[in-house]
Amino acid sequence: MSYYEIKKSIKSIAKRLNFDDIIYMSYSIDFRRKVIFTIKEGLSIRETAKRFWIRSASVSRWINQIEPKASTTRHRKIDKSELIKDVEQYPDAYQKERAERFGVCQKAIWQALKKWD
Repeated sequence: MSYYEIKKSIKSIAKRLNFDDIIYMSYSIDFRRKVIFTIKEGLSIRETAKRFWIRSASVSRWINQIEPKASTTRHRKIDKSELIKDVEQYPDAYQKERAERFGVCQKAIWQALKKWD
């Protein structure tokens, strides 16, 4: 089974379980070192990626930086309690109008309302 087939099956399982987002985890440092060591043995980036069932872009990135980048928490512009108040105060308002009041795009309002359900 190829990398893409595995990824496709994971997405279909997540869809059946009603997961909105799939959480991707980074590879361990030990695994990354093992991959880099294989390149130093003489294999090309593509051959190494194929051997470990990973993308060649990941291998190329690890050559320059083996440590994963630190993740940051996203700052949300839309306060949930403020959105609830806005919906109660203006129940028939369009998403575009709400977006203007909150200073965000219409899609951000749509996503916030979708999570609220």
